[in-house]
Amino acid sequence: MVIGDRNWRQVNDTLGLSWNQVSTVCSPISGICNGSTGGVDFNGWTWASTVDIAELFAYFNPNFIVPTHTVAENNSEWGPNFLNAFDPSPSPYFLGDSEIVLGISRRSVNLFGDEMVFYGYVTDNSSVNFSDTMSNARTISIYNDYEGNGVWLYRDAIQIPEPSTYLLMGIGILGLFYSYRRNI
Repeated sequence: MVIGDRNWRQVNDTLGLSWNQVSTVCSPISGICNGSTGGVDFNGWTWASTVDIAELFAYFNPNFIVPTHTVAENNSEWGPNFLNAFDPSPSPYFLGDSEIVLGISRRSVNLFGDEMVFYGYVTDNSSVNFSDTMSNARTISIYNDYEGNGVWLYRDAIQIPEPSTYLLMGIGILGLFYSYRRNI
């Protein structure tokens, strides 16, 4: 899914992996991935930080303004729009008819002696008030491999030049060639 200048991988492509598993093929510091784990190829992808996830969320919801934040809104426009862009899965965490996109970030912290990782999620559950929730301020254990967890990954989107760009480049080259020939 291309959002801005990044091509975001569907979180559902990476379900059931723990932070520990992902960190064997993706650097928790730079996010650069190289290799496969759990039957998933991570080559060429970057593991998203909480800031990267916040930027993605802010694309859909301008009220999402800081790297670790939670926004809840009843009948929002951004909830369904996000879930239309990213394939949601049935939620093992929420009751009712909720759908969720949930992925772990590369940021981990030590909380009271437990290694925890921040995860970002968007859910739409029409059976409760403030049903549309967007957050990357929650943590789970780095050993957690819940089947509903995926991984937030992106790569730079390849920009394909427009035909007019080639035309302008060609005119510029011809102009340089012409001015060079005039000076001889």
